[in-house]
Amino acid sequence: MFQQKSVAILGPTYGEYARAFAAAGSKVEQVNDLGKLHDAAAIVICNPNNPDRRRFDAADLLTLLRARKSGGLVIVDEAFADLEDEALSLAPHLSQPGLLVLRSLSKPYGLGGSGSA
Repeated sequence: MFQQKSVAILGPTYGEYARAFAAAGSKVEQVNDLGKLHDAAAIVICNPNNPDRRRFDAADLLTLLRARKSGGLVIVDEAFADLEDEALSLAPHLSQPGLLVLRSLSKPYGLGGSGSA
């Protein structure tokens, strides 16, 4: 079970993260500046972002990760990263404590879920 008391989500972005964390009992705050993500127990960044295509190089996100005094969890949603330059992805840095990278085949390649026809 997710036990984070506060979650900051870099937005505007995909809305399901806020709803899911709130349903799990977390206090959710949407912020619009990368520099304001330091204090939450967990942070969520979609990179590249949907809907505005905002993106951050991995080096910038690693700096943020290492600067977090509170530790905690840094969740980076890279669902659309396969369509971007490799310098964007934090996947090669998964050995960093507190880093969780989410990837998807369905977003960049249009692979829908299975269903009945």
